[in-house]
Amino acid sequence: MTEKALSLFVLLTLLVSGGCIRQKRGDVFDSMVDKFGTMDASDGMDEVELDENDFFQNAMTLYEQGHYLEAQKKFAIFKNKFPYSSMIPASVFFQGECFFNSKVYIQASRYYHSLIHTYPYSSYVPQAKIKDGISMYMIGKNRKADALFKNVIRDYPDTKFSKSASFALNGKIHEAEALVSGVTIEPEIVVEHNIFTKTVGTLPVNVNEVSPKSQCVSTYPNRYLIVIANSEYKYYGNLSYVNNDVTVLQELGTCYLGVPEQNIVVNRNTTFSELKRIFTHLNNIVRQKDSIVFVYYTGHGIEDQLGNPYLVPVDASLKGEMDLNDSTIPLTFVQGQLDRLNVRSKVFIWDACRVDVPWKLIHVNRRINTDIAGDSTYIFATSSGNTSNISKQKSISAFLDSLWELARAGTANFDLDSSGYVELMEIKDSLESRLRRTTVDSRQKLEIRGITSAKIFPVQ
Repeated sequence: MTEKALSLFVLLTLLVSGGCIRQKRGDVFDSMVDKFGTMDASDGMDEVELDENDFFQNAMTLYEQGHYLEAQKKFAIFKNKFPYSSMIPASVFFQGECFFNSKVYIQASRYYHSLIHTYPYSSYVPQAKIKDGISMYMIGKNRKADALFKNVIRDYPDTKFSKSASFALNGKIHEAEALVSGVTIEPEIVVEHNIFTKTVGTLPVNVNEVSPKSQCVSTYPNRYLIVIANSEYKYYGNLSYVNNDVTVLQELGTCYLGVPEQNIVVNRNTTFSELKRIFTHLNNIVRQKDSIVFVYYTGHGIEDQLGNPYLVPVDASLKGEMDLNDSTIPLTFVQGQLDRLNVRSKVFIWDACRVDVPWKLIHVNRRINTDIAGDSTYIFATSSGNTSNISKQKSISAFLDSLWELARAGTANFDLDSSGYVELMEIKDSLESRLRRTTVDSRQKLEIRGITSAKIFPVQ
């Protein structure tokens, strides 16, 4: 036998041997994964005519019909095809569901695990933890399964998820699974302020609670409310509830903050240039030196690698660190413009996320500058690295719902020093307590910088 022939014989022997070894294992997992493909599918890009909603719905239709192989591939393609879609967490979750329903539990666990760690604020997380735990249980990793179930009970008390986890811990796996089955998807509705980690779902709309005029305080000509409400983003998920925020803010301003209707200025869907112009021209709106000015921003927000916050205009396009200066407005710019405003008091309310930029590849020890110069007050609806969420009760932000609820409880009850005004320090604890009860994420916590004696509510 020639050397060339011998080499060919050895190669064929190895190939056949490898096939026999695999066949002898009878590894169903390997064969199923081969059929399903990988987590980063790149084929099927021929459906360029479909927008993201239609593409996602096609994948969901296949899933609901039980065509899990085809559905998983569609969801994988969707993730690559629409990398900035608000439905990315859903696409990852349902890839896990495709494997789970096909009883390929190891691969299902990988997708659930990916969702939990890549999109920690997604509303799919508690369900993913339950399904991940069941997957671990099904492959005999009971200790990991129990840890996941206990985590759900701790983080989501008094919910169907904690009840499901309790079933699972008691060995009632089928009851646990049944309790969290049947997800309703409304991809167009984003219920978090997070620009890169968005959640989809439905929430009740009941924001039209008009306050009795007898509760309203007098208005004062030197009080102003500047609202910046960004809801319709060009490249990122729309925030449908921001319009409800505006409705509530207008009544909060006139009825409780003591702002005359003509002193409320609403700026909707501001671009980069418009947002800059708003802050640089504040002195054209407010002229009295004894004025109290509230600036309320509701929309998307992010932080850079050092934890410095940025407002996100509706035309922002963020693909790398350099885009921050060209597409977003840093808090330092806002601070500089407010410092130039020669008035009695300035209160800036940041009702937006403060999540990391998506290209953060390494851990950076944050050196956050919390010093605020001048006579300004900065109220952040959430702390560094976290999201600002929608309220569990209403289709408005959780922070605004908490402030609204506190105001309606009677501002006079919080005037502890009988000064005729409710200062921020007098309502801080009550506001935080309400926020803990209202937010959909227990990690959302207030942060306050600057002057804590700012006069928020005048008392009738």
